Amino acid sequence: MELDLLRRFQLENGLSEFDQRARMKMLNKNLFFSGGTDYQINEKHSVGINIQASTQNGDEKGNSFTTITNPENDAINYINALNTTDFDNARLFGNLHYTGKLDTLGTKISADFDYSNMDASSLILLDNSYWENEEREEARLNKLRTGNAMVYSIYTVKTDFTKPIGENKTLELGLKGSWVKSDNLLEIDKSEEEGPFVPDGNSNHFIYKEKVMAAYASFKGPLGKKLEYQTGLRAEYANIEGNSITSNQVNTQQYINFFPSVYLQHKLNDNYQIVYNVNRRITRPHYRQLNPFVFYIDPLTTEEGNPNLKPQYANNFEMNHIYKGSYQIALTYSQTENAFGQILTQDEDSRTTLIQMRNLDRTQNLGLRATIPVAFADWYNTSNMLQFNGNSFQSQIGEDLLDVKQFSYMFRSQHNIILPKGFKVELVGIYRSPFQDGQIKINGMSWLDAGITKTFKDEKLSLTINGSDIFRTMKVRGGIDFYNINTDVRQYGSMQSVRFTLRWKFSQGEKFSVSQRSGSTEERNRL
Repeated sequence: MELDLLRRFQLENGLSEFDQRARMKMLNKNLFFSGGTDYQINEKHSVGINIQASTQNGDEKGNSFTTITNPENDAINYINALNTTDFDNARLFGNLHYTGKLDTLGTKISADFDYSNMDASSLILLDNSYWENEEREEARLNKLRTGNAMVYSIYTVKTDFTKPIGENKTLELGLKGSWVKSDNLLEIDKSEEEGPFVPDGNSNHFIYKEKVMAAYASFKGPLGKKLEYQTGLRAEYANIEGNSITSNQVNTQQYINFFPSVYLQHKLNDNYQIVYNVNRRITRPHYRQLNPFVFYIDPLTTEEGNPNLKPQYANNFEMNHIYKGSYQIALTYSQTENAFGQILTQDEDSRTTLIQMRNLDRTQNLGLRATIPVAFADWYNTSNMLQFNGNSFQSQIGEDLLDVKQFSYMFRSQHNIILPKGFKVELVGIYRSPFQDGQIKINGMSWLDAGITKTFKDEKLSLTINGSDIFRTMKVRGGIDFYNINTDVRQYGSMQSVRFTLRWKFSQGEKFSVSQRSGSTEERNRL
């Protein structure tokens, strides 16, 4: 990971600049297991189980070097920060499911019980040196040690009922409950000039509990020969508690929400149809974002959680024109309340930067998307997508108003080529124009992915080599010029990669499939 920041602070007597260069390397090892089985009780009833388990551990080492200039004198100040992190992560997921066919018309009932657990821990040591001009031998030293232990438990119960009513009409009903608990212990210690470590006031023990109960119903059927529709309604009750044991502060939220949806498919002829989709959706923050932790990226930059972060609500509309099942032109519009945004704030006295996920008042997006496949020959075809977006961000941040309107576009082209002697080539090129994301304006960028596959042994054996970001161009460059923040950013993650896949297809026996079921996908995605 490469991160370069140039921060400018306007002081009474001139401009002070913080020029930071950070480089980080991470090595992680992953082990993943997935298994499942179904048991057919009889022709109408079956039960099954799915299990997933994974472990991840590794370390990250970073080096940050900052040069500071001040308008009041010619002295140059330096900060060198060494960041070492060791982390472990273990996850377990289990699913029990049941399916029952209640009659020969298609009436059925299903049920899922899920349990998820994640146990994660990390230990971070930040070793800082401060000096002026060429006096590095006289550097002032301090250390910051951060230990973070996190345990997450998720239980979900879900049942669905489906009943055909008349010709091509179906009623679906469902109930779901989820119970989430996260226990986060953050211990921070500081040391000055090689002295002993002493506890820091930002240490925190935080327990988060969330209960969500939902009921939903949908009905679909025809409206004449050319129209099909589906309408639905989902009602949710949420009870949330965030308890900061260290500060003896409890934040609670309770709310009831309704989420309607309407889907309409209009088949004008055999080759052309228009699909309309209107819905309201909720997106809840990740559990870690709700934890009021304090993470020191370096002595000048900290990241904090936000226990007051609220879910975001999106009202969406889409009209999609589909020709011959492949060519598509879609018009989309969405309005999001309490939209998530990563916000940077600066302390003028200490000249430090705080990063925190917060709710923006409102964002809007108007988009136009075109999908155009082209087959040049039996051995060469392409799939192309062009998307235009008009976005607006509106929110009060501190003492200033963020009010931004902008236009952006993205183009994606995928090329599939079949060559002689069992070779296949795939190329994917993407260009994204400059765009704004909340406070930060990102420059345009482009990148290329490619892959080649060779088959052997009558296509039983195949070897694939995939390369991502081949020319190392997926670099994020941008800047913030808002209120008292004037910062340039350049960042590159470990996007450039190569992957080898060897696959052997055994002889096919009796057809068999295992249901990959889950009633907690949304909750687990927030871990």
